[in-house]
Amino acid sequence: MSRLTFTGNEIKSTGEYLPAPYINKITVSEDALNIENFIFINDVLENYVISAGEIVNSQDIYGSEVLGLYYYVLVVSGFSEDEYQSIIDNDTNPFSFYYDKGFASLSNGLVRIANLLQIEVSTLNYETLTDQAGNIINTFSSQTEINTDASFGGLKFKYKPDYVFCFASSFDYFSNSTQLSSDTFNQRLFDLYVGDVSYERIYDSDGNLALGERVVFVDLEQNFYDEVPLQSIDYTVHKIDTIDHEYIKENIEELLSEYSDLYNSETGNTELKNVMNSIYTTLETSYQDYDILNKLEFIRRSFPNKTPSNNVGKLYKRFSQRMYNINNTVKQVEQVFKQIKYNSKLIDLQPIATGSLSPSFDGDLSDSQFIYTDWKAVNLDLGDGDKKYSTRFGYFFVDYEKALVRRSAASNFLDVRKLEKFGIPIPYSKFQLEEMKVLKSSTGGTLLLKFDSSEYPKTTLISYESDYTIEPDTTMRALLADTPYGANDSSDTTPANGYATHVINRKYTPIYDTKSEIEDYRLMLFEIMEYAIADTIETSGYYYFIDATFKDQTVDILVHLKSSAQNALVQIKDYYTEAQETCVFSTDLGKFNQFFVDGIIAKYQDEPQSAPWYVVPVVYVMQLDLYYNLYGGDSQEMEDAIKKLVNKINPVNGTLEEISAFIDEFEAFVENTYFTLFGNVPLWSLYSQNQYFKAGIESLAGDSVSFVNVPLSIPALTDIEGS
Repeated sequence: MSRLTFTGNEIKSTGEYLPAPYINKITVSEDALNIENFIFINDVLENYVISAGEIVNSQDIYGSEVLGLYYYVLVVSGFSEDEYQSIIDNDTNPFSFYYDKGFASLSNGLVRIANLLQIEVSTLNYETLTDQAGNIINTFSSQTEINTDASFGGLKFKYKPDYVFCFASSFDYFSNSTQLSSDTFNQRLFDLYVGDVSYERIYDSDGNLALGERVVFVDLEQNFYDEVPLQSIDYTVHKIDTIDHEYIKENIEELLSEYSDLYNSETGNTELKNVMNSIYTTLETSYQDYDILNKLEFIRRSFPNKTPSNNVGKLYKRFSQRMYNINNTVKQVEQVFKQIKYNSKLIDLQPIATGSLSPSFDGDLSDSQFIYTDWKAVNLDLGDGDKKYSTRFGYFFVDYEKALVRRSAASNFLDVRKLEKFGIPIPYSKFQLEEMKVLKSSTGGTLLLKFDSSEYPKTTLISYESDYTIEPDTTMRALLADTPYGANDSSDTTPANGYATHVINRKYTPIYDTKSEIEDYRLMLFEIMEYAIADTIETSGYYYFIDATFKDQTVDILVHLKSSAQNALVQIKDYYTEAQETCVFSTDLGKFNQFFVDGIIAKYQDEPQSAPWYVVPVVYVMQLDLYYNLYGGDSQEMEDAIKKLVNKINPVNGTLEEISAFIDEFEAFVENTYFTLFGNVPLWSLYSQNQYFKAGIESLAGDSVSFVNVPLSIPALTDIEGS
C-alpha cells in the first residue's frame, strides 16, 4: 500500500526530497487501468523572497520548480516479490529497473512486463484543497490511462499488473536514457535524481484484485496515524515519541552485548545462548512491527531459568527491567486505535463473468434410476387342504433425494443441495409424491395409492382399479383382522379399516447399510403385500410395474429467489439515490463527506446488518453461486467476495462510481438469469397458473410429472409353508 496519505504529516505524505505523485485512486476495467495522481504544492507561510532582482512569492517559485520536474508511472507484472520490494525500499532505481527489464520478456515460462509512462505536466488540472488544519493546498491532478493488452511471441493477451509505482525526477528519461549505458554513468549519483516512490498493489499473487484488508491506526479524532506505532505489553497502542523501533532494537542489543563473552564461549551456557538467539532473531526480523514489545514479552515469560544466581536468571532480571522502563515510556504517549480497512484506492469496474447455468445434475437423465429393482420379496403359503392361501410380500425403494436433485424444476437451473446449505430447503409440499400405481403383469390389475400433501409421505388411500382381477378371500381377511394388515371389522372392506392387499410407505432406518455421505438422505421404503387364494396367484414370470408421480412446485423457489434479487436491487438503488444528493460525495478525493457517512450509518444503527451495503452483496454472491457455481460452494471464497463488494459500496470506503457499476452488474444478472436463460416463459406466469416444469423449460398443462415405469421381478423363491 502507498505510504502517502492526505492527513497527518504532510512532509511524509507528499515526499521528503522530491514531491511524490500521490496515488488517489486506480480504476480497473476489463481493458485498462486509469490512475489518478495528485501533485501537492503547499507553502503555508508564503514568504516573499528576492529572485533575479525581484520580490516574488516563495510559493510561486516552489510551484514552478515542482512543475518543472518530470513525473512517471511504472506498471509491472510477472516479476518476483523481491524485485518489487527492492523498488519500494528505494534499493532499486525504477529507471534502472525499466532500462534493464522493460517491455515484455520471458522468464521461467512467464511473461514479464514493465511499462513506463510519463505524465504530461501541461495536461495537469489545477484546483485547491484544504487540509485538516484549514491550510489551502494547491493541487494538480492527472489521469493516466494504461491499456492492459499485450503481445509477446506473436500472441496477444491481457495481463494483470502486479504493482503501479509513481515517482518524480529531474531526469528526462525518454530523452536521455542512453546515459544509463555510458561508460561514465554513476549509479549512486543518478539515484539522487529520483524522489520518493508511491506505490499500489493491483493484483495479488493469485491473480485476484488486491482489495484485501489491512491494519491502520487512527487517533481519537479518527485521523490516520501515518507512522508505525508501538503496542504496549498490555495491548494498548501508542504514537511514537522519544522511543521508537530503532531505539528498542539498539537498547536490547546493547544489553545482550554485555553477555558476548559467555555467548561466544565454545562450551557451556547452552540455555543462555538459546535465549539470546531468540531475542536476536525477533529483533532482526520484527523490530519494525507495531507489536515488537509483545513479541519480546513472550520471550521474557518463557525464560527457562529466572533465578538471579545463574547467568540466565541475571539476564532475565536485567531484560525485564529494560522492558518495564520501555513499556512505561511508550504508555505515556497519546494512544491510537487499530482498525481494519480495505484498499479503498482500487475501484473495480470489472463485471463478474457468470457463464452458463449450473444445474444440480448435468448427466444423462435417462440413466437416472429412482425406483430400485434390486428389492427384497418372498412367497408365503398359508392354510392347507382346499383353503390354501398365497401371500406375496416384499420391499422396494424410491429415491426421493435423487428425484428432487435431478428431476425437479429447480434442479434444472440451480444446485438444490446448495439451497439447503444456504438455509433454503425445499419443503416436501413443493415436491410431493402425489400417487403411486402398482401394475401387475400377466393377470393385470392396478393398485392406486394416494398420499397426504403435508406429510412425507403418508398413505391416505389405497384403491383397487376395475382391472384388478384377484378377489381377496373373506376367510383370510378374517384371519388377519387382529394383525397390522387387517381390519378390526372383517366385514368392512374400506381402506380406512385395512385391506390385506396393499402398498404402504414404511419408516426406514439404514442401520445395517453403508451410511450415505449426505446427511438425512431421503430414501423412501415401500412395502408390498398381495394376498389371494393360492390358485389365483401366478407362480412364474410375475412382475410388478411401479409408476411414481411427483407433483412438482419447486418453481416457487425460483420465484422466491427472483423476488429476493429484485428487492435487493430496490434497496441498493434507494441507497444510491441518497448518495447522489448534493454535496454528499466529494469529487476532489473521491470520498463521501463525513456528514453523510454519519447519517446513513445512524439510519441502520439498531440493525447494522440490515444496511444495503451488507445485505445486497450477500444476496448477489449467494445467487451467483446457486445458479452459476461461481465459488464452488466454498464458504470462504464467498465470504471474501462479499467483503470485496461491501468494501466497494459502503459509505466509508465506497464511491458513487462503484455503486453505480454494481447496480448495472446486478441488473444484468437479474435480466440474464430470470429472463434470458429461463426462456420466454415468465416465472410469475407459471406460478399464477399453477403450472410446473418437467425438464428444461417445458410447461405442462396438468399438475403432475411422471417418472419411469420400472418392473420389479419376483425371482424363483423357496416357499415358506405355514398354516
